[in-house]
Amino acid sequence: MSDRPLPIVGIAAYYFIFGLLALFGGLFNSVVGTLAFCFAPALVPQGIIGVITGVLNLLLAGAVWSGKSWGQLVVSVLAVIGIVIAVLHGVWLSLIVNALVLLYMQGAEAKRFFGSN
Repeated sequence: MSDRPLPIVGIAAYYFIFGLLALFGGLFNSVVGTLAFCFAPALVPQGIIGVITGVLNLLLAGAVWSGKSWGQLVVSVLAVIGIVIAVLHGVWLSLIVNALVLLYMQGAEAKRFFGSN
């Protein structure tokens, strides 16, 4: 049995799944944009951004999974940004999820996990 807390598994899985979707979506946009460049030139830069976003999310998922302290910091910062955006746009579900992630990442269990790895 792993000593990895269940919420950490969930957060890492979220970033892993989002990273895969962004990566493959970005690759798809890049290929389609390249093949049909005269019809959809905007797809190429969007695809490149998707690939970069996907790779960064996969790196973040690995950092959270393995307990790297910078993973805790980045997830906390992204949660704060998510809270601000949710408040500005009135998206209450996003506000609640980001607040819970931020509270957990600053809690004793997360600090213990990220501090020991």
